[in-house]
Amino acid sequence: MLSYLIFSIITISTILRFFIKNNILWTILKLILALLIAISFPLNFNFQLKTLIFGVILFILSVIYFLISSFVFNFQILKGLSKIKEYNFLFRILAGLIAGISEEIIYRGFLVIFLNGFFHNIFISSTISFFLFLIAHIPIWGILASIQISIWSIMLYVYFANTNDILALIVAHSLNDIFFFCCFEYRTSSKR
Repeated sequence: MLSYLIFSIITISTILRFFIKNNILWTILKLILALLIAISFPLNFNFQLKTLIFGVILFILSVIYFLISSFVFNFQILKGLSKIKEYNFLFRILAGLIAGISEEIIYRGFLVIFLNGFFHNIFISSTISFFLFLIAHIPIWGILASIQISIWSIMLYVYFANTNDILALIVAHSLNDIFFFCCFEYRTSSKR
């Protein structure tokens, strides 16, 4: 019963994200939902050295992907990062950490497993989760950058489908977000 409630909250909140303009509130809501899932739903938090190593490898691959794909996506992701630069440095670190933890628990961990219980097909379950992940990113990043982010997430879905290891994804996603939230800035040609 609780799993159905969590699924409903995820689906509704993904749509409500278009109306929740406050990024701090959205970050807190994601964290609360992820904590609820982590407490009530069995996820594989595999605390091993190889998990951390795979997380770092996935992070390095993500940096390479975002740097190369930004040319294709007209640097839209960097424009989205300029919105994040409005927040202080500590918030950007916390937001990256919380996004990595909460989005992996919500979209890869819970949703894929929950949906797979219905469809008995990891591809269909991952695809539905993929589109909810995509939709949730549009309000802050825009469509083009959200597509770029979602294409990156395919690597995470494939890894999860093959290992069921959520911790490596949390490490990769958190490092990715902290790195980009804190180290990159998009500069427009207009003067301030």
